[in-house]
Amino acid sequence: MNIHRARSHLRSGTVTQHVGVFEHLARHGLLPGRPQPGETLPMFAGRALGDGLRARFPEAATPMLRLEVESHHPATLEVRFEPVIESRSLSAEFLNATDPLWLQTVMAYLSTASSQGLSVWTPYDAWHHYTRGWGDFESFRGQCAVDQQIPEEDLTDRDVQVWAEMHEMLDPWTVARQLRLDPGRKLLSLPTLERQAATPLHRRIAEQLVALVHLDRRIPAGHTSQQRPCPHVIVFYEGDEGLSVEFATEFLETVDLGPALRVNVDPGGLRVFNAYARHAQTLFRHTEALLDLLQEL
Repeated sequence: MNIHRARSHLRSGTVTQHVGVFEHLARHGLLPGRPQPGETLPMFAGRALGDGLRARFPEAATPMLRLEVESHHPATLEVRFEPVIESRSLSAEFLNATDPLWLQTVMAYLSTASSQGLSVWTPYDAWHHYTRGWGDFESFRGQCAVDQQIPEEDLTDRDVQVWAEMHEMLDPWTVARQLRLDPGRKLLSLPTLERQAATPLHRRIAEQLVALVHLDRRIPAGHTSQQRPCPHVIVFYEGDEGLSVEFATEFLETVDLGPALRVNVDPGGLRVFNAYARHAQTLFRHTEALLDLLQEL
């Protein structure tokens, strides 16, 4: 369809400034196909945008698109992802063969680098969700001291754990142990992560993760959501007693499923949209490949 010469019946009911919005979309290749009999320009645009968006992403992404055109405000285009969630378990064999700090670093980078594509909830996310609700080691110890009316310096870690058990609370020492985390240790750099890969499988994981991080950095900044997105995949460790899944479920009950990307329908915004769609598609594939590697053992 040549939208600049659209027949009159397609333009019917469409104010002049809105035709300009559809022209911008057409110029940037976002209105594929031809209108069906009886479709107005807005009807065709909505259908074509949806078809074009779904063609750009893997089926697992389930992207949803919204075009908002108002009389006195800039038109906007946004994309969000429906949360169709799966779980991935990392085996005891893999965990026993992997250095805890090395794995902690992988989970931290995976959580961040996947956030604009196939979003992965890792044990690293589970820990931060827990600390936002319950506090870190020191604040938890302080709560215990106040409740017990005991000077904080007189409390041992075991005292605090017993107090937590009495009140049916999860203490941070137990949570960190079950999530195989040492929050006091600094994460490895990417080059160090690659150097410290212990086996051929670990080297492949490190290579894939580095590629994922570099790809994530190519997605245009400033238009993507600043909130933690709804996860597509929950990664948990065998033997964590369901903590990662439990905390992810709690997070999902409160998360605002805002758009992954929102741009104005103008040349600048649509260039950002096309760049995002192009890189996000590859981001999904790289994330899926990395998840498969993590489950090889």
